[in-house]
Amino acid sequence: MKKETQYYAQSTLYLRLLAGGYLAYTAWKLRESIAENPLFIIAIVAFAVIGAALMAHAGWKLFKGEYAGGPATIVSEEEPEADTEN
Repeated sequence: MKKETQYYAQSTLYLRLLAGGYLAYTAWKLRESIAENPLFIIAIVAFAVIGAALMAHAGWKLFKGEYAGGPATIVSEEEPEADTEN
């Protein structure tokens, strides 16, 4: 049994890239709040890690073309023809 990979739409990957960038930006801006309450460090770390992971994953998929209709999906969907000679 072959595992089937789910390919995301290209627009979905761009939205994830944008959302990851926004989380990283928010983490950067939250560093000013540490003076008020040191517990903001938890939010900063969480936003930075999640934002970086979203950007890295979406960026890698876009770079490799692994999205619905991308160049990598067209090559992987082609199956070798079966030999039908008797």
